[in-house]
Parts: sequence; structure tokens; C-alpha cells
Amino acid sequence: MNKEKNGFTLVETLIGIIIFSAAATMFYWSVRAATKESVFSGNHFSALMLSQKVSEDIMEEFSVNPYGDETLLLNSKEYGHPNLIEGNSIFFAALEDTKAPWGLIDSATDGGIDSHHATLYAQLKGFVLSTSSHDEYFSGFSQEAANLKKINLSFSWKTNLDQGLMGKEFYVFAPREAKNFADPFANLDYESLGLEDAVKALLPGNSDFSKPLPEIISSLGGDEKILFELAAAQILCSNFFNSPMFLELTKENTTLNEELPWVTDPRTILQKRKKIADNWYCLSQTAISVVAAVSQILSTFDKNEKVEAALEGLDQFQLRQYLMNVKMLYRYLLNSLAAARYNLQLVFSSSDFKILETLQQEKIILKLLDIYRILAFAPGYDNGKSEYTGFIKRAKQMFNWKNRSLYRFFDYEENLALDQNKLLKNFPNLQLPHKILTEQVPKTFAFIQSQLE
Repeated sequence: MNKEKNGFTLVETLIGIIIFSAAATMFYWSVRAATKESVFSGNHFSALMLSQKVSEDIMEEFSVNPYGDETLLLNSKEYGHPNLIEGNSIFFAALEDTKAPWGLIDSATDGGIDSHHATLYAQLKGFVLSTSSHDEYFSGFSQEAANLKKINLSFSWKTNLDQGLMGKEFYVFAPREAKNFADPFANLDYESLGLEDAVKALLPGNSDFSKPLPEIISSLGGDEKILFELAAAQILCSNFFNSPMFLELTKENTTLNEELPWVTDPRTILQKRKKIADNWYCLSQTAISVVAAVSQILSTFDKNEKVEAALEGLDQFQLRQYLMNVKMLYRYLLNSLAAARYNLQLVFSSSDFKILETLQQEKIILKLLDIYRILAFAPGYDNGKSEYTGFIKRAKQMFNWKNRSLYRFFDYEENLALDQNKLLKNFPNLQLPHKILTEQVPKTFAFIQSQLE
């Protein structure tokens, strides 16, 4: 007689357990595989975002400083391959202002990624960054291409579930070579100075005036060119203050200064101040071209017998007046640079400076620094060096933990300011004005003094 079945047999139970275990195991491994794949994809995405952030920081650094590879320690072996947490990496040390005093990131208390950023800290804990830079010279291409620098980034990570490596390569423009400046005479714009007709009158009557003036002048030879340059320099110096460019920019600055007290909009005030500074700077650029042209001649006149003989035949009163004009022009050059610096300094130190676009701010800062550099070695400007170093210290204090790119730039500049030869080597575009102001101008003044005694 069949008995009714009241439950599972042992075999059936064991089979059920095996099936359940197999299903559970398959589910576990599928979940684990999916988790690993998710972690793998997540880490790659994080590395992609991190490389974008670092590359933008590097490009910003090079936009103000051609020596960004040094200020960012891109090739430093001592700096090693830092992880991204606890402020160990330059690129992740000034991220957020989290504690008072507000408006200033304190490297000791905030700025980096620490355990308080729980999710981000856990996500980036296993990441390590390595960097390098390489000079790239493209033979046959433009000078700009020759100043490209290749940057390599590499992010590696290792976690309990995943490890990986991702690299990125890009180029930045880092000009370190001096520009090719033309001869001072060839670089003068006679037309804007209103001297084109006067200069033409000095040239031989058979000159081909369909050609540019610099080309005609460079074709002159021997004594003919010396006589022309002496007469042209005298005209340039004597007529500089009556030139259309000088009169126009001076008049515009007078108008702008009269308008400023009535302007209330902060951005308009800054723009007008900047325009005044730009006009003064333009006048100083023309003035230094004239000073360079004049001093290029007069600096070679001292103890030159041929020159002395030629000067004896000139009207001595007119000669003295001309030489005094040279001294007055040089003093004007210093004053115009100082006036440009004064107005740029007002813009830079204004509480409204931050409303200007970042690129415009950087241009103002770099132009201001250029003026400080030139006045630091200009003869007759006694406080130039102390004002230059003082500005660097103030700028460092201003940008410390606010704009790290500019802070590092001024920190680098502070070291260069201690050694003028090092400064000129690092910024070769300063070499020509340095030569004019420290070599030619003193010799010119020595000659002028000998004639005025």
C-alpha cells in the first residue's frame, strides 16, 4: 500500500542545495565581474577628468610664465610621483577655501583633498601623477613652432579591485628666445612722427622715393650715411614733442584725466585708467626708439677725431641746444614709463580689479612687471631696483593661495631679480633695452657732458 509523501528526501534536499549554491555562485561572480567592470570604467573616467584638470592648469601656468616646467616641477626627480591627496601634488593643493579666514586658502588647514572629503578622498586615494616636459624643435617651421614644449602626463591607480594607467600628451607655447629687433633707425615710423618730408630732404636727390625710407637709408654708404644719421637724429630729437603722435596721445590723456572724476562705473574707470597707461606706454616705446637711434650715434662720438672736426664747423649754440634736447628726451622716456606704471598700478591695486577678465588681468600684470624691470636698470632712475623688488613681494603676498600660477611666477621672478645677468638670460627680450640704457646712454651722456663743459 502506497504511503502519502510528507516531505523532501535527503537526495532531493542535497540536489536543491547544489542547484541553489551554483546559482548563488554564478550570481556572485556576475555581480563581482560587473563591479570590477564598473570600477574599471569609473577609474578610467576619473583619470580622464583629472588629466583635463592638470593640463588646463599647466596651460594657464605657461600663459604667464615660459618657465612653467620649473615652477611646476614637471621634471623634478626630487618631487617624484606624488599622489593626489593631502595636498601632496602641486595641482591639488589649492582647490577649496573651507575654513576662515575666508578668501585665503591656508595650506596648513585647507585647500587639499583630505579625509573630510570622504567620497572624493576614497576615490582618488590610489591615484598617482607623473609629469615631464620636453623641448620640441621643428626645423624648417616658424620661430613660434620652435618654442613649443611637449608635456607628458601619466595617471596610474591601484585599488583592491582594479589597477590601471592612462597617459596624455599635449603642447604648450613657451617662448624663450629673443625677438629679432630691427635696427633702431629702421624701426622708426617717420610718418607717424610727422618727419617723413624732413628726412627725405636729407637724402640724396637721386634717391628712389618709391622705396620705403628704411630701405633707402640702409643703402647709403660710408660718411654719407653717418652724416644722414646725425642730421636725422637731430631732427627726430628736436621734433619728437611736436609730432602728431605725441600731440594726439597727450591730448587724449588730458581728456581722459578730466573725465575720470565724473565716472562712477567701476569697469569704465578701470578701462579709462588702462587707456591712459597704454598711451603713456606707447609714447615711451617711441621715445626709447628715438633715444636708441640718437645714442647709437652719439655713443660712438666720444674721442673720435673725425667727429670732433665735423662738430667744429657747426653752430655751437644749436649743437648745445640739440644735445640738451637729447637729455630732455631721455628724462621724458623715464617719466612716461613711470606714468604708465602709475596708472597700471592704480588698476592693479583697485578693489575692482577682479571684475576684469582673467586674460586682461594677466596682460596688465605682465606689462606692469615689464616697466618695473626696465626702470630697475635705467640710469637716472635711482629707486628702480628697490621699487621692482618691492612690487614682486607685494604681488607674491597678494596671489599666495589665491592664484597659484601667478604666485609661482613672481616667486621665480624674485630669485631672478637678485641677479641681473640671470634675469637677462631668462628673459632675452630685455637684452636690447638693457644694452641701450646701460651701455649706449651712459656713453652718450659722457659725450654730451664733454661738449657742454
